[in-house]
Amino acid sequence: MAFVKVNKSRMGIAQQSVTPCVTMGTYLADGKVHKAKSIAFRISRPLMDQLGWELKDGKLSLAVQEGTDSDEGYLALVVDTVNGYIASQGGSNDAEDRTRHGVSISITSERFKHYVLNECPVSSMIVNHIVDGDTLVVEAPDWFRYNPTSVSVKKEQPKVEQPKIEVKEPPRPLPRQSTNAVDKEEVDVYLNRRERRAVAQHVTKLLRK
Repeated sequence: MAFVKVNKSRMGIAQQSVTPCVTMGTYLADGKVHKAKSIAFRISRPLMDQLGWELKDGKLSLAVQEGTDSDEGYLALVVDTVNGYIASQGGSNDAEDRTRHGVSISITSERFKHYVLNECPVSSMIVNHIVDGDTLVVEAPDWFRYNPTSVSVKKEQPKVEQPKIEVKEPPRPLPRQSTNAVDKEEVDVYLNRRERRAVAQHVTKLLRK
C-alpha cells in the first residue's frame, strides 16, 4: 500500500518537498497577522534553487508584478532588495532542516491594481508556473482574475512620421516693360507736311556746308 503524509504546513505544501512548485491561497482578515484579505504565495526550495534565489537569515525580498496587456493573466515574482516584500521560511530553526524549506509571502488584495479577488478564503493549491531566468512567472488562478476595467500600463505610442509637403514658391512675375519703351526699328515715324519741310530745310543746310 502507498501512504502519503498529511501536510502540516498551512500553506498547502510540505516543508521538505522535493518538487519545484508554487502555491497560492487566500486568507480572511484576522486582525493580527492578516490585517485585510490577503493572497499568499509559497515557493518550494527546489524551485528557489532553479531560480537562483539566495536566502539571508531565512528571508528573501521579493517584488510581485501584475501582468497587463500581452501578459494579462500572469504574475511575476522577482528579487527586489530595495522595495520588495519580505518572504520568510518560518518553521524549524535547525540549520540543516531549513535548507529544505521554501519561503512564503502574503500580500493584501488591496495592493493589486489590475486584479480582483473573486473568492475568499481559498485553500492553497499548486498553480502553473514558468521559470524565466531568475524571474518566477505564475499563472493567476480562476479566483484571482485580471480586471478588464482597470487602467493598464499605457504603451508608448509609435511616432507617426508626417508626410513632407513640398511647398513650391509662386512664379515670380516678369518685369513690367515701360509703355514708353519702343523699338525704334519697328516703329514707323509719321510726319506732317510742316515737319517734313522743316526736316528738308535742315538737311539742305547741312549739305551746303
